[in-house]
Amino acid sequence: MVESQKFLSFLKDYMSIYSLSGTSAEREVPPFLFACLRSWPYFQAHPDRLGTYEIPKDPLKREVFWALVKGEGERTVILLHHYDVISTDNFGALQDMAFRPEDLARALDKEDLTQEVRKDLESGDYLFGRGGCDMKAGGTIQLACLEKFSKMEDFTGNVLLLAVPDEENLSAGMRSAPDLLLDLKGRFSLDYKLLINSEPHGRKYPKRPTIYLGSCGKLLFFVYAKSVVVHMGENQKGVSGLGIMSRILAKTDQNRAMTEEDRGEVTPPPVWVYLRDTKDRYDVSMPPGAFAAMNLITFKNDIRVWKDRMEGVIQEAIEEQLGDNLNHFDYRVRSLDELAVDRDLQEKWEKEVAAGRMNYLEATYHLIKDLLDKDNFHGPQVVYGLIPPMYPSVISDEETEELVEDLFCYAKEKWGLDMESQPYFTGISDLSYTRSQISSEDREAVEKMMAFYGTPYEVPFEGMEALEIPAIMLGPWGKDLHLKTERVYIMDLLEVTPDLVTHLVFRVLQEKEGAENPEMPYNK
Repeated sequence: MVESQKFLSFLKDYMSIYSLSGTSAEREVPPFLFACLRSWPYFQAHPDRLGTYEIPKDPLKREVFWALVKGEGERTVILLHHYDVISTDNFGALQDMAFRPEDLARALDKEDLTQEVRKDLESGDYLFGRGGCDMKAGGTIQLACLEKFSKMEDFTGNVLLLAVPDEENLSAGMRSAPDLLLDLKGRFSLDYKLLINSEPHGRKYPKRPTIYLGSCGKLLFFVYAKSVVVHMGENQKGVSGLGIMSRILAKTDQNRAMTEEDRGEVTPPPVWVYLRDTKDRYDVSMPPGAFAAMNLITFKNDIRVWKDRMEGVIQEAIEEQLGDNLNHFDYRVRSLDELAVDRDLQEKWEKEVAAGRMNYLEATYHLIKDLLDKDNFHGPQVVYGLIPPMYPSVISDEETEELVEDLFCYAKEKWGLDMESQPYFTGISDLSYTRSQISSEDREAVEKMMAFYGTPYEVPFEGMEALEIPAIMLGPWGKDLHLKTERVYIMDLLEVTPDLVTHLVFRVLQEKEGAENPEMPYNK
């Protein structure tokens, strides 16, 4: 009971740091974690096994925190979590209480809540608050596991904890992690056998937790449709970029035909997440163009296939738009790699991103608009490509099959749980950068189709290939992620998941079958 209260108190302190993703506030977390772990007897004896790694070229100078508990041999398990959180804007009048669970619970009690939220609140079985579930609870569970191994006098293997920033934005922390992991691998003679990311999971049934064997990929496509501008009274002499864009959206948005299937799972259909015309103010002429961005979830990393599909959709849309027009127009459809990009213009908008005055989506819009404004082609045209971030899909089902089966048996016997596995976590995660399962041709397509690739945004393909770490997702039960009713199941936080993570780590590190599993200090 003492141990559980200690870690519950730690989580509340952890939550109180408003480490908003994509801001300098994220810098407050590594010193907090460093001060906490430096007080442990293990790290007082081994101060060289605790540190931070500043993300190269990061304008916010954020850091990855790492801590290593070293036993005998090279076998190593990595425990990964992200420490950034999203905005509290959707808390409304309760925004000031977003990081104070007790105060928030009392305030929520006076709100008009759904039956499920009301039941969970009154039960006292859940901890409410921004970042508690997603995902500082997972970080707290991992620290409990790390502390357990730090107190063992003799064990085989090593446990490495990584806490990274920026997962909710561009994953700058995890994209820099391969260089850190390769450095630690050489410095401490580590052989990475498994990475465990303790993101929360949802459940249909209380006794059926989910473990994920991989993570989906994500592509953020942009489309810029340029008009042939005329006065509205003579609109048949022109072509509307908005009309072209509306047809593209109608053919793709939430269209189940634009999905992928793998291992019995189907990706969520694509959703357009941004749309605007290029007018600064109203008048009675056509807008010069329209710009939009589409979020596409993938399982197979078939970048070139999706490039061809998008071009086909755009081709159909522009021909349909021209079909009712009495005039003949030549038109062009080009991917970004076919467009001559002015380096001076690119640097101009890169600087705006680096200064924090805009994001990559906005910078891509301005860059393409500027390039097409200079273009001498007089017909309608569409340019498409990719915007950061890009998440490759990954899966580790074959390498982890026996471990997962063992974990399921243990969870059933110890906790009465009927665990299940799913091939892909479709919420997008840092798991994407643990290994490379993308062809060199598709990798090259990403680099060519993304305007700001390598400046400084890039996917660490080479580091991922050098590491090739099998990875899974095992975390606590949580609900309403990113909502003001975000909450984590306290029993999972303090008892069940720490025990499952410790059991799994021990099974990976052991060299002999039948080795005895260490008990967590607060297990029943």
